[in-house]
Amino acid sequence: MRLKLRPATAFKAGGAVLACLIVLPMLYLAAAFGGALVPRGMDTPGAMAQETTDSPQSVRIFLVTGLLHADIALPLTEELLAAFPRLVEAGLPLDHPALRHLGFGWGSRAFYTTAGNYSDITLSATLRAATGDEPVMRITPMGNLTTSSDIVAIDLSLPAYRRLVSAIKASFLRDGNGEAIHLAGVSIGQGDAFFLAAGHFNLFNPCNQWVGKMLHSAGVDIGLWTPTTHSLLASLKWHSPQHLPAGR
Repeated sequence: MRLKLRPATAFKAGGAVLACLIVLPMLYLAAAFGGALVPRGMDTPGAMAQETTDSPQSVRIFLVTGLLHADIALPLTEELLAAFPRLVEAGLPLDHPALRHLGFGWGSRAFYTTAGNYSDITLSATLRAATGDEPVMRITPMGNLTTSSDIVAIDLSLPAYRRLVSAIKASFLRDGNGEAIHLAGVSIGQGDAFFLAAGHFNLFNPCNQWVGKMLHSAGVDIGLWTPTTHSLLASLKWHSPQHLPAGR
């Protein structure tokens, strides 16, 4: 015998689903705001002592942000290329005369390797990312960067910068020979390259949480949970204004 929902019952069920679709994202955003306010404990070796960032030995990095994601852009130097030797064979245009920075971004493999634009976003990739996915690291060649509404400069001392590079390097998954694992043929444009990454991506450990973890490794005060770009940037302004150039 088949059971049929009466109209009133069906209306209540639909209303409950609609309420969840509205309330749950609001709760997530509220939690992101609260997580940005609560600072992480400064447990990184050497990070307890606040290091000055206005000396000749300071290094300026950038956060290149979008609606959903932030990349950490590092200045292109011989030291950086030595830290990531497989970038050359991955096909990145490292000899391009306009190349000035390399952007490092961590994200869901299903989502990140297919969504070059917001119009490319699919429901299946979104659900895979939200419920749990293996992560990848995307390296993007970038030119000269200056601060703007979606590009934020961060000044680090040289020791702090080197800790950041080490933390990013440790975020790559490696094979039995200790080499980063390049995903050949995978690209979403701009001369980028993808590698397998360490960790696990999900709704509560998304790309911007990785960015916060990397900054924390460099001794930058940051919020405990920064899953959105807005909470990440707000957290920087609240906890680490000394690392932001004047006016940002």
